[in-house]
Amino acid sequence: MNTENNSSGNESEVVSRQNESKKRKKYGRMRDVMKKIRLQSHEVGANCNCRKQCFQNVPEEARKTILKNFNAMTSINEQNSYLCGLITVLLIRRRRPRKDEDVANLRSSAYSYRTSFYVCSWNKEKKLEILQKSLKMTGVAPKDKRGENKNHPRKFDAHVLAAIDEHIKSFKGRKIHYSVTDSRKLYLPEDLNIKKMFKMFCELNPSMKVSYESYRTVFNTKFNIAFGYPTTDTCSSCDEFLIKIKSLQSDVLKSMDIAQKERFQKEIRHITIQNDVHKRKAEVFYSRKRAAKKRSRTSVTHEAICLDFGQNLSVPNITTNDVYYKSQLNVYAFNIHILSTAKSLIPITAKKFKHLQDLKRFCGDEAKQFFDNLPKN
Repeated sequence: MNTENNSSGNESEVVSRQNESKKRKKYGRMRDVMKKIRLQSHEVGANCNCRKQCFQNVPEEARKTILKNFNAMTSINEQNSYLCGLITVLLIRRRRPRKDEDVANLRSSAYSYRTSFYVCSWNKEKKLEILQKSLKMTGVAPKDKRGENKNHPRKFDAHVLAAIDEHIKSFKGRKIHYSVTDSRKLYLPEDLNIKKMFKMFCELNPSMKVSYESYRTVFNTKFNIAFGYPTTDTCSSCDEFLIKIKSLQSDVLKSMDIAQKERFQKEIRHITIQNDVHKRKAEVFYSRKRAAKKRSRTSVTHEAICLDFGQNLSVPNITTNDVYYKSQLNVYAFNIHILSTAKSLIPITAKKFKHLQDLKRFCGDEAKQFFDNLPKN
């Protein structure tokens, strides 16, 4: 009976260990935050209850002030220097041998602590021993050597990183023009991807040994680039403004007359202002829409409805190649979108429903199934 309990207990312990998440290495800002937390998270320990009455001799306000000033130091090296400044290394003046020299643990030095209160030494930790050893051996406070390992055999050379940066920067991207805010994100053509760019880099630099994952890491961490231009459902006004600006810019480069160049530049500034006003109007509309959506989801007395014409739908939607050579019926969908519940309603009038039913006799068997499944009301 006991063996069964032990085996079940061991199995549960193994399962709990497997479910525990591994400690992940932190990078970037999170790493700096964790270092700062470790630096400023020192707390007052429990009462030692010794005969010297340390916690009674040191007032609570003094303990809080000392700990606050210690946690306010900017680095571990500064904290080590402060603690070492309170320690004095002394020579052994007198030895009282109570054991043989072969067995006795003879100390080579003594330590004096500069304290304003007479306290016990019950809470000596490994930290204090490290400081004492550093003062005895070198005479200075120890330096924090974490993160200073220079032995990185797989680390990129500076010229390799520079080559990757220059290669990625050589691709001319396009900025988004549908937002008022100045975004630094660039968009490359949709026929490109990271793998194709890596192959181009290897062809240009055959002597450099760079893996795809390394190239991808540099691309994702040092650049804000996406693939694909917004070529569908674009704003006609924005497209018109951009085409006019590009045309005028080419005219400025071709023109040799100074007065004509100034006229072109004046028109460019005027169109740019119109484009900015157009974007700001759109931004005001979308901000009002977001506010109405948020209010309708939190209040029972308000509702937000958005009316919009949807994409024209081909009826019936068949993948047969004969469809490409024949005319099709398009249904113009008027979408009523309820923002509070995220539901959409596409009403079909009785007249439109009758027209769809009349087309049933001209369609094949596959299309007839579509008409049979149409709502009756």
